[in-house]
Amino acid sequence: DAYADWHVDPDPTKSHWTAVRSELTTKRVLEGLQTRHPVSAYMEDREGLTHIGAIDFDGEDGWETALAVARELVAAGAHPMLERSRRGAPLWLVLDQVLAGSVVRLGLRAFVAKARPGAERNPRVEILPKHLTQRGPDTVGSPLRMPMMSHPTTGERHPLCDATGKPLGATVTEV
Repeated sequence: DAYADWHVDPDPTKSHWTAVRSELTTKRVLEGLQTRHPVSAYMEDREGLTHIGAIDFDGEDGWETALAVARELVAAGAHPMLERSRRGAPLWLVLDQVLAGSVVRLGLRAFVAKARPGAERNPRVEILPKHLTQRGPDTVGSPLRMPMMSHPTTGERHPLCDATGKPLGATVTEV
């Protein structure tokens, strides 16, 4: 089990996510939702399996690209959730079953390519879980800030939205 906490450095350019090698508890998630102390999640377990996929669209057209991909996912029967961010939008997809991270990556990459040809090769479109070159007890992958958590440097929060961009609720309770 592992998750990531935001490490604040006196020099803001050196602040970063730090792996915490313990169970992510409900208490810690609620703390992250109620304070400016966000938490990020890792997508794969030690065997490379996951039940969550995500795409972080980081760029000026990130929100529009996320909405286009969400429409393609809905057409295929999925239920993606989106969240605006400072420079784009993360898209979250909870899967009906546990799959290999490599399968999830390939599938999400295909949906990005269908919605916006060429975007799947854009380095500012980050598909998670990321490919890990090696596995082991110390390997955790790349974290993504969990939905509705405050941004670690700005403190901004954004509502979780459905595939049309409509907020699912203003608070966690409403979602």
